[in-house]
Amino acid sequence: MFLESGSVITFRQPKVQASAASNTYAIYGRGEEKDMSEYIPNILNQLGPDSMASLRKLAETYQKSAGGQSAPPEDDDDEVPDLIESFEDASVDDKKDEEPEAKEVEEASA
Repeated sequence: MFLESGSVITFRQPKVQASAASNTYAIYGRGEEKDMSEYIPNILNQLGPDSMASLRKLAETYQKSAGGQSAPPEDDDDEVPDLIESFEDASVDDKKDEEPEAKEVEEASA
């Protein structure tokens, strides 16, 4: 059972009684109230919209409690850099650079 405070009540061996005519359900057993963060990986598929809001609040309070202890931001290398030069100009420049070296090699071998 999810509480508004961000905690969860769990029952180890619950006993359930139901009255379908009156739409009433009773759960008996020893309940334990724990913090929702202990169950996060296991309960994500059980959370509804209202519980997701509680999860967001829990995440915000966790981030605030961490304070300035967060990791430094990483470089954003995922983006494609802007194109500054054209490929054709670069290939023409490379060919110009290669031609004098080829002439020097021919002169040295002659």
